[in-house]
Amino acid sequence: LQAHTNCFKLINAQHVLEHFDRDELGEVMDAMVQALMPEGRLFVVGPNASSFLSARVLYSDITHELAFTPSSVVQLCSLVGLRLLLIAEHGPLVHGIMSAVRWFVWQWVRLAHYIYLLAEIGGSRYSVYTQDLMFVAERPKLQR
Repeated sequence: LQAHTNCFKLINAQHVLEHFDRDELGEVMDAMVQALMPEGRLFVVGPNASSFLSARVLYSDITHELAFTPSSVVQLCSLVGLRLLLIAEHGPLVHGIMSAVRWFVWQWVRLAHYIYLLAEIGGSRYSVYTQDLMFVAERPKLQR
């Protein structure tokens, strides 16, 4: 990445960032930001620490160092100068009858999670409950 400044319109980092420790994460994020062209986008998927199953996901791979929450994604993007465009669930997609059933059941699980958070902490700004979350961020235009 360091050899490709202002080079990429898109960097896709699915299940990558969780393998770095906090110090390394900052370096990698800075390198990705510099490698993006102005208005280039970063697409990330990683473990969601806000999920019911966050520990399962984080500790299912001994090389995982981190998990993310919507709040930590906001902080991370702010620290490296990215404009956050989207934080979303990375969950069940309908592609047949069984996946439609899974999607429907997931909607009930989501509702239960939302009600739990509403009761305990008064709600949540982001409704991201899947094991993984995804986010899209953009490198701002260069200032003149």
